[in-house]
Amino acid sequence: MYSSLVHFAAEGPIEETIKRVWASLWTLRAFTEREFHKIDHRAIATEIEFLATTDGVLKIMQARPWLD
Repeated sequence: MYSSLVHFAAEGPIEETIKRVWASLWTLRAFTEREFHKIDHRAIATEIEFLATTDGVLKIMQARPWLD
């Protein structure tokens, strides 16, 4: 339902990737999915994880706390 992204240094500042992940909470698809499952839009949250890999790539992922 929400975006999980991989950030590459060549893409520029990491802040832009974080903004894209956060913005995915507010897409029509995400809104519709919450409506379907009767999830309060004001009660949602996101978690952004930073995972460094052996090849130096920083992965930015998003968790859905109500599904874990």
